[in-house]
Amino acid sequence: MRRKNIILTVLMFLFVNILSMAVENSTTLSDTIGLVNPAYQEVLKDYKPNLENIDKTFNYIEKNIKEKGRAIYYSKFEKGKNEIVITDENDNIIYTEKMSEKLAEITPYFEAKQIYQLKNGKTLEYSETNIRVLDKKVKIKSETLMKNKMNKKDAIKSLSLIGDLTNPINNTFSNTEYLKLETYDENNNLFQRIYYRNNKMTIEQEVEGNQAKMIYLFDNTNLMSGKLETYMNGKLFSIMQIKNFIPEGEVKMFYPSGKLLSIFNLKNEQIDGIVKAFFENGKLMGIANFKDGLQDGEAIEYDENGNVIKKVSYKNGKIIK
Repeated sequence: MRRKNIILTVLMFLFVNILSMAVENSTTLSDTIGLVNPAYQEVLKDYKPNLENIDKTFNYIEKNIKEKGRAIYYSKFEKGKNEIVITDENDNIIYTEKMSEKLAEITPYFEAKQIYQLKNGKTLEYSETNIRVLDKKVKIKSETLMKNKMNKKDAIKSLSLIGDLTNPINNTFSNTEYLKLETYDENNNLFQRIYYRNNKMTIEQEVEGNQAKMIYLFDNTNLMSGKLETYMNGKLFSIMQIKNFIPEGEVKMFYPSGKLLSIFNLKNEQIDGIVKAFFENGKLMGIANFKDGLQDGEAIEYDENGNVIKKVSYKNGKIIK
């Protein structure tokens, strides 16, 4: 089908960018490394938050906000010592935390500055995080306003070295009033913006010279699921359903005019079921069937007058007739 390459190209773009949405608060190691190394999650299975260190950080924040109106501290990964060092603004150590050899081995360069203060009685956090991704330095700036003042229960989720592993998306956004995040490349050029408020996340970035925008509308009961709208150069490009933070269900793609280009279904991150493509005038361009990501069954292509111009039969992605 003529539009097959377009569909696959767009899907690749969407999958890559959906991963980027996981950077909801990249001041913890699990957020940053997990994006580029899925095996990292295996290493974290034996990790347990150090409650004593969390208490030290929480008490430091509370004390400094009360005395100075804000608290500043720094995090740095010492590769040779396999540990994270947390220091105050005068370079005094608040605590150090040893990392397992496996965890240290796959941890990239990591440095962060965090500032905590109160805004209308709610905790406001600003952070600057420097990491290395695929041998390139990346800087992430974020501002997060919580829905209330951070307490010790919140601190266990927010201040742990690795963050909250139980359900990081739901637990982060359930207590977030708004989040603003900007990502810069090694030349300090801004290449991605993320904004979250009221179960709606907007991501903007340049993709191959095009201005791409994604709007993720979270489900009210499960922030891992919802609807994802993608725009290219200000025009609606696609709408898809998200389940457990991956594409699952119906996908619609559109022409720049807003007319429907194609409709298909995703299952287990693969095209599954009937795929229909349309001319811009609304007439059917082609129809095919997919099974587990491979064409399976008859594919028919039509001209703009509705005449059949081609029929091909597939089995497991191979032409049989």
